Amino acid sequence: MHGGVYIDPRGEVYDDQFVSDYVARLTQPSRWQDEADRRGFQTVFLFHWWHRTLLNWLIRDGRWALVYFDENATVFVRRAGNEALIEQALRAFEPLRERNVQALLAPATSWQWPVGQAGGLLAYGMLLDTMGRQEEAAVRFFSRPLDIGPSSRDESQLAVRLAQHHAARGEMEPARTYLRRAAQADPSNPNIQPGPETHRVVALPPATPGITTGGYRTPAPPRPAAR
Repeated sequence: MHGGVYIDPRGEVYDDQFVSDYVARLTQPSRWQDEADRRGFQTVFLFHWWHRTLLNWLIRDGRWALVYFDENATVFVRRAGNEALIEQALRAFEPLRERNVQALLAPATSWQWPVGQAGGLLAYGMLLDTMGRQEEAAVRFFSRPLDIGPSSRDESQLAVRLAQHHAARGEMEPARTYLRRAAQADPSNPNIQPGPETHRVVALPPATPGITTGGYRTPAPPRPAAR
């Protein structure tokens, strides 16, 4: 794409007011879009672990096409005037996407503590969930971290999502099993309401940043780059 970079994670090269205004717009997507239109943004590179509000906007706004995603990043391209480029990018991305998936799902080697893999699986699954691909997220990416051994908080959240998935399919016994696991992992989970015989989901938590894995919290959010 032609043009310069509007903003990237190098905080030292931007003045405080510019950064403050941009960070504020990240949580007000309509204002962000106004600035994108005024400045002529064509490409957005977004770390989806953190910028969930803007991510939701870009996924659902017809002016933007998602041409790449992995466990860390998404790339959106403005549709108007970039139709051929988008088609080319999507063709190139398909085989790469499958390789990324296989790498995420591959067994960790015996000497690795797979905390990074668990975090990647969680992040990728949450992205698919946001994209409306709940079936793929649940079947392939929310169940795998439970085998790896996430933190108690993450285990409870994942089990709630899997319970919701099975309940929607009418599979009530596995749904109850996952709810019991969620309650055992984190009795304080606000999305579970205990009952005399079982538990039930009172609210499905949105895909949120700052997940913990193996006792570690993900680092402070970087700013997205926009061109």
